[in-house]
Amino acid sequence: MKQIVKFLAGPALAALLLVWVFREVDPHALRVQIGQASISGLVLAALLGLAQNVPRAWRWRALLDPVRPGTPLRPMLVAILIGYMVNVLPGRIGELVRPMLLSARARLPLGACLGSVLADRLLDGLTVIVLLAVGLGLAPMKAGMGRFAGWATAGGIAAVVILIGVLLAVHRARASLDRSFRDRGGVVGWIGRTLVAASHGVVAIATPRLIPALLLHSATTWALILVSTWIGVRSCGVEIPLLAMSVLVPLLALGIALPTPAGVGGYQFAMTYGLTQLFGVPVAAATAASVLVHLAVVLPWIVAGGAALAVERIALSDFLAGARQFRQLAGGGADAAEIGGESP
Repeated sequence: MKQIVKFLAGPALAALLLVWVFREVDPHALRVQIGQASISGLVLAALLGLAQNVPRAWRWRALLDPVRPGTPLRPMLVAILIGYMVNVLPGRIGELVRPMLLSARARLPLGACLGSVLADRLLDGLTVIVLLAVGLGLAPMKAGMGRFAGWATAGGIAAVVILIGVLLAVHRARASLDRSFRDRGGVVGWIGRTLVAASHGVVAIATPRLIPALLLHSATTWALILVSTWIGVRSCGVEIPLLAMSVLVPLLALGIALPTPAGVGGYQFAMTYGLTQLFGVPVAAATAASVLVHLAVVLPWIVAGGAALAVERIALSDFLAGARQFRQLAGGGADAAEIGGESP
């Protein structure tokens, strides 16, 4: 019953958010807005959005450099695409599929892969906070909407920096912590072993020679996301400046992070709220943009992920191998850092 509730919670949340989004929309006005959208513009937005996975893969490679320098880029890109495709299902299990698949196919330590994905998300968080600070300070919004810029920026950066600091501290004390948690059962033991293993994947953030590459790839990734979203919104007839995306894109990142299948509901809520409440866009135009731009995000995930599965001939055994490694990590029967490959 608990598993059924967890499985249905995401779709239920998506349905509630969609009801909120469409509650005040005139159906006729919405159809008109959708009919006037530029298909070519949405296709361009989709292609640019898909292209952001390339610098994301380069950044992931840099994050794993302390574990294994020169990891091939292809399996990373494949794991990213398939992870996004799997996130279309309830539960957002794509965040686990991505490191598990890379670990199984590239023979990398699972713990380090998990940690590198966590570090990847932390870098995303820092970039989004910087974008939000710039947007709240400079973007043309309704009066009074930018007054929380300082608090939002300081609080977000502090939270991310503290989490990075905790993981780096765990990595420095990994030998003693590993002995403490190796044979300990229950939730505490699992969390301890997972933190120790994942800490290997965040070392790159504190490695001076890797920081320029991490910053460059982060900036490129989010620049592509920002421009593709702007082109998508403009293709739906919403006339807002590019600088406004510095506020809207962080809102969309929060919306799509909600535990709904493919971010459905959360994305529409975030975009509709941002466009109407912050920039005064009419409800019908904002709602049409939220639907069409989200399709331009999700459909490439499905197509590219399916193509990666077919071209790479990834079998069920690859996923099962990753699952076995994850169970080993949870069980503590082997060195968490060494599961899936050599120790870093």
